[in-house]
Amino acid sequence: KMNKTQQDPGDTFATGKKFHPLFWIGLALIITGVIIGLSLFLNFSIHGRDNTGSSGGFDGIEIFFLPFFALSYLTCGIFCMVKQLCSRSKCYLVILIIFNILSILLHIPVTYYFTGVRTPRPGASEAITRKVSTAWIRIIPEVVGMGLSVGAIVVAIQDIIRGK
Repeated sequence: KMNKTQQDPGDTFATGKKFHPLFWIGLALIITGVIIGLSLFLNFSIHGRDNTGSSGGFDGIEIFFLPFFALSYLTCGIFCMVKQLCSRSKCYLVILIIFNILSILLHIPVTYYFTGVRTPRPGASEAITRKVSTAWIRIIPEVVGMGLSVGAIVVAIQDIIRGK
């Protein structure tokens, strides 16, 4: 039992109201989506002037598509946070699980094809070869987002089992 001087980690500092763990996972998913969007600007500042060879400027352009896929993290994050306001029905939790599974299934190929992690072919343009060295900037938020989605799935399954 905690005394009045100890702060429960689930409490907010302003209201003292305890939020469900899905609220915090949802907030982290939203922040992850925003970080992926901000990485677009960082990537553009690093790779915006790379020589694209004879491709007409399209070599390496796929790294700039990541923010569009980050919308799934924003959607799942909002969905997790809204659970705090909605009734805690099992149907809502099942839909939450499905959304997060679909998000993970979307982001696995996105991480492989759109982050620049693949080894460039011989003779590839500067835009292709340079983006490999900065792939970690794009991979880390993607992997964190997938981990948070797994966490949301686990918490939702626990809520279903406990009947919350």
